[in-house]
Amino acid sequence: MQMLMPANYQIYQIQTYDDSAVPNVPANTQWVQQVGESTYNKYWIATADNWNTLPYSDTMGDIWNMGVTYSDFFQGLAGWGLRAAIPRGKTVLWAQTAMAWLSQSLTWRLIR
Repeated sequence: MQMLMPANYQIYQIQTYDDSAVPNVPANTQWVQQVGESTYNKYWIATADNWNTLPYSDTMGDIWNMGVTYSDFFQGLAGWGLRAAIPRGKTVLWAQTAMAWLSQSLTWRLIR
């Protein structure tokens, strides 16, 4: 899986002031990480050409069932070297909520 996933998918990352899940993204394809008192990194996996096209839930279930941690997977640790992208031209802490981020027409910049 570590070699196959990067061929089709990348990690998207935004940072907000709330801990809510990314809208319309299944729980097993995303991770919300608290990085400050009220600052949260939100990660999800989707195809490189569309942040809204997600892998099958069964595929992600297989990964978690192998004992892979969310932090390793979404942060590119322990051999999980998926590309990662943040919104282009925006400061990291730009929006109050994930919905505010995703309601914009964003272009993405690879960071890894």
